[in-house]
Amino acid sequence: MKINIQIDTNNAIKKALADDKVKSLIADDNKFLSSAFTTIDTNINSIDSWIINLFDKETKNITSIHVSYDTIDIKEPSPVANLSEIESIDIDKILITCEKAIELAIAENEKVNGKIQNSKIFITLHNNQDHTRECWTISLLGLNLNAHIIKIDAYDGKILSSNVKNLMDGSKVINTKK
Repeated sequence: MKINIQIDTNNAIKKALADDKVKSLIADDNKFLSSAFTTIDTNINSIDSWIINLFDKETKNITSIHVSYDTIDIKEPSPVANLSEIESIDIDKILITCEKAIELAIAENEKVNGKIQNSKIFITLHNNQDHTRECWTISLLGLNLNAHIIKIDAYDGKILSSNVKNLMDGSKVINTKK
């Protein structure tokens, strides 16, 4: 699957963190880079923006920064639903690119599910407490409403977990790796 990447993860993060308004947000040392998120519609196969999230340790809110090739839009802070996995990410530790992580996830998906058509791909870069370092979570949404959620170590590309869930009833269909 060839993906047209108009802005990659590192550039989106660096662009957000270089913005004067963002610099002023993180100047108080309570906020840190906690995740980066994007989606791909498989009919388009393009990444043209990212959502970069800053977590505030004091208020327990996330400030989302929408970054595209030519714009930065800072959203109002919002509460976090699950605090258990909020850790800082270090972009210098990320050796596996987004494109490579997607490639690995699609290969894992084909191994588990065969060649099925996906409608959306959700991509998140975050620090995973279970594995104590940065990882990619790639969620492949199939036309059959199964979501294959694959966690990939952002340092070495190892598949950390691979689970398929049916979105209609929430049941776990397959747990291929833990």
